[in-house]
Amino acid sequence: MSIRITRGGDEVARGLAELERHFDLGGGTALELAVTKSDTPGFSLRKSGGRCEVTYHDKADFFRCFARLMCRKNEEAFELSGQKKLKKLGVTVDCARNAVPKTDTLKRYILNIALLGYDYLGLYLEDCFRLEKYPKFGYMRGAYSEAELRSVVGYAAMFGLEVVPFIQTLGHLDTLFRHEEFQEVYDIRGTLLASFDRTYALIEEMLKTLRRCFISDRVNIGMDEAYMAGRGRYIEQFGYRESIDIFSEHLDRVAGLCEKYGFAPSMWSDRFIGMKVGAHHLPNLKYEGGKLDGLPKHLNVVYWDYDKTEVEGYLNNMRIHQRLFDRFSFAGSCVKCLGFAPFNRSAFKTNGAAFAACVKEGVEDYLLTTWSDNGAECSVFSALPGLIYVGALRYGEESADGVLDGFSKLLANMDFEGLLSLDLPNSWGGADIRGNPCKYLFYEDVLMSHPMIFTSAEYAESCAASYRILKQKTKGAYGYMFDTLARLVKFLEVKSLLGRDIKAAYDLKDGERLAVLAEKSIPAAIKRLKDFYAALKGQWLTENKLCGLEALDYRIGGVEKRLSYARSAIKDYLSGKTDKIPQLEEARLVDVDRPATVFDAMRIMTYGVY
Repeated sequence: MSIRITRGGDEVARGLAELERHFDLGGGTALELAVTKSDTPGFSLRKSGGRCEVTYHDKADFFRCFARLMCRKNEEAFELSGQKKLKKLGVTVDCARNAVPKTDTLKRYILNIALLGYDYLGLYLEDCFRLEKYPKFGYMRGAYSEAELRSVVGYAAMFGLEVVPFIQTLGHLDTLFRHEEFQEVYDIRGTLLASFDRTYALIEEMLKTLRRCFISDRVNIGMDEAYMAGRGRYIEQFGYRESIDIFSEHLDRVAGLCEKYGFAPSMWSDRFIGMKVGAHHLPNLKYEGGKLDGLPKHLNVVYWDYDKTEVEGYLNNMRIHQRLFDRFSFAGSCVKCLGFAPFNRSAFKTNGAAFAACVKEGVEDYLLTTWSDNGAECSVFSALPGLIYVGALRYGEESADGVLDGFSKLLANMDFEGLLSLDLPNSWGGADIRGNPCKYLFYEDVLMSHPMIFTSAEYAESCAASYRILKQKTKGAYGYMFDTLARLVKFLEVKSLLGRDIKAAYDLKDGERLAVLAEKSIPAAIKRLKDFYAALKGQWLTENKLCGLEALDYRIGGVEKRLSYARSAIKDYLSGKTDKIPQLEEARLVDVDRPATVFDAMRIMTYGVY
């Protein structure tokens, strides 16, 4: 299907041409497309034979409408329409937590979200963009050049997508302080030194650089989770002051710099909520006061909340934000920061409830975050089912017949349920109720296994079943993702039980069983680990710049070394070279006063390397 525009469509022509480069639109048949722009929000489409009429309000409407057309390209005649429930919908890509996506990766991401009807892409950057005056800013981090950022912004503009920089101007700058030249602006724990002029010179250089790269007049200045601001070197320099006074003064100065360079700032709301009300994500917060005085006039605050599944919890906290701030938006999440596999199904529950609350309270801007904390072990595209679902929420199509499947087949060449198999390594009996076993069982030291770590033959069996499913999906544009996860569960099928089995055999003085574990099970695990690493490295090099891979090399190399050590320790014990294995002699301590949780498992299993 080739496209010939017969009326209108000037503002979408370049985007359509780009889509024809990347998607099979249906062979050599021609489709005449008549395009009309409307003042009424939403879109409508009528197809009859080789002709199609599209009416749309903005580019997000148009490209979602066109995607719906592509999903049904083999149908001779049909009509459809769509109406947004919220004014703005965006998504962030984390470009700073170890992995820095290649510009081609970001452009593919832009194609996906344009077709899903998103309005903007947030690039979370921290120090991963170059500053001319500060050569160590982003050094050895894969930082973007100005030309790279402009390339991404220009590409997005074809589809009407705004690209918004998300930076940090207070906390979350741990990697910056690796370098001596930034020690003068260091306060404590990855936090900039507020009230210090050279700190604001650095922030000004950030904003000046971003102004040259971005068209958007919006910038997110971060300032989240900076709990210790003013509690380190600040006290030595300026003496003790109340946290809210330091925070408010710093915000004023940063907002002034934003205004100087034509940016309207937004910031995460948690620190203000924490200082005035309590932990921002709790469900039963209470606040009866009035608006916060003295906030910058163009400031938007972002209420982020990622784990509630009931509408009422979100509503309560949104109403507190309404009392405190003149304007706020909301951010939910599709979790992909807890290991090698995502949690898309959980994202349906949390974002479904949050979206309903936003509609009820008239919140106009919804942001879906896809963080990569803890090393970016997960593919940047692994949240695609969550993106599809939230895009459908915006148009009220999450339950519409064939919509989720249609977008999944269009973007990933498989049905929606097949795409959701990305979640399988974290599933246990079909439900994601055990946390992230694909991470804590991956890194568990097999000589220091602990009864608080959830493991069972059931999970090992589920890994075998997951492998068979994932291996069937290793073809196509995202086949490498499924291949990586297939090799992951193949490894975990063996590794997940090793710690438990070694300890049990040792306690029973079962030398025969220990010999089998040392001579067969551990070598099998090491071989499968190497296979997994080869796939993971291929995934990384497909999606990301090279910097950052070294962190995964250290981690996975450590797992291999510990498996090798465990094998040699068992062999030495069995041969009589040693009379015991100290780690296995240690009694496992269990807290009998409360049930174990997944957080216990994550804390225990790695002793600092997690």
